[in-house]
Amino acid sequence: MIINDIWPALGLAFKNFFYAVLISLIVSYIFFSIYLFIFLVIIFLVQSIRIYLINSKYEIDIEKKEFIFPRADIENSIIEIILLARYWNLMRKKTIKLADIEKTHISSSRGQWYFLIVTGQFGSFQLEFLSKQKRDEVKSALDKYSKELRY
Repeated sequence: MIINDIWPALGLAFKNFFYAVLISLIVSYIFFSIYLFIFLVIIFLVQSIRIYLINSKYEIDIEKKEFIFPRADIENSIIEIILLARYWNLMRKKTIKLADIEKTHISSSRGQWYFLIVTGQFGSFQLEFLSKQKRDEVKSALDKYSKELRY
């Protein structure tokens, strides 16, 4: 079962590409190279497409009994902040076993964002959604399939 949530993914990919092009302009201006600019834009375009593809869907693999979602961890140390772990995690997925999910609950919304907290033996993850409907779809599917595996 795949639940697509494209708007947050488009926003992340667009922001990444926009700021990357600005950085590319500055770097290519410093080194007086249009070829460097074109190369960097192509690299960042591919990176932005990857960010979109990773962040656009939540997958519940019933056969493997896994939940696969965009990795959006909160930094746990100064080193992770310095190394921009949150940024690099935009291009990664996280996989957890459905049987390890103990509870899902809805957190209060902030601004335009809606949050789903997934907790279990793995710790906890806060999933962010622009749509209350998408958040509720993921919660409902997780509750259904994780409950079936626990009993």
